[in-house]
Amino acid sequence: YNEENPAFDFTCSGFVNNDDVRVFTQLPSFATDATKTSNVGKYVITPSGAEARNYTISYELGELSVTKRTLKATSHATRLYGEENPLLPIEYDGFVNNDTESVLSKKPVGSSTATKTSAVGVYPITLSGGEAMNYDFVYEQGTLTVEKASLSAKVNDATKVYGSANPSFSIEYYGLKNGETVPKWTKQPTYQTEATQASGIGQYTVKAINGVATNYDLEIDDGTLNITPAPLTIKAKNASRLYNEENPAFDFTCSGFVN
Repeated sequence: YNEENPAFDFTCSGFVNNDDVRVFTQLPSFATDATKTSNVGKYVITPSGAEARNYTISYELGELSVTKRTLKATSHATRLYGEENPLLPIEYDGFVNNDTESVLSKKPVGSSTATKTSAVGVYPITLSGGEAMNYDFVYEQGTLTVEKASLSAKVNDATKVYGSANPSFSIEYYGLKNGETVPKWTKQPTYQTEATQASGIGQYTVKAINGVATNYDLEIDDGTLNITPAPLTIKAKNASRLYNEENPAFDFTCSGFVN
């Protein structure tokens, strides 16, 4: 399809006396309805015009077969983790004669092993089912690339009493997919704060650092650790004096000191 007609040739039956094509005073010419843009099919080749002195010439028709041309098809697509697969686009290589996808009687259909819950990575796309009058399909495996989804998060604020060990910190996530409550980690984050057991009351920043989520581009906002006063009990010591003396200097004891 879409090639020029070949040079036509012929055979002869009926020569005698060891004659051959050299006895022709005029070789035959050939005609066909097929042109470069003719569709796949069979077309008549009509010979005519041959002349030979000692022969009465008759003709038998020949046949020109126009065959399908190769059309390569593949598909490449990208989506974010946790989304449905997109409508897979088809890319073609091999159209001629200004043909486009519109000449296809049936477009190929793509499928992939990737699902909504598939992890970040590259998955094959397989094509099948394409039909066209003038083309034979050759399918090349395509790829569906699942990329990381965006995920925001924040270290939860926490509170502790002066003198106690830092509490366990946690993170709240906004935008998890597939019903997840926490992301899958390639590397879990670690928490960082300047507050120690001996730190005074106040507010201290808590960071989550170095975390790598398998399926998310993750940004974690800082949280705050509030250190509140520890309880301290002051008890006046019992005292005594004699009648008609001045009160003594009073003293006290404390319970609750830390650090």
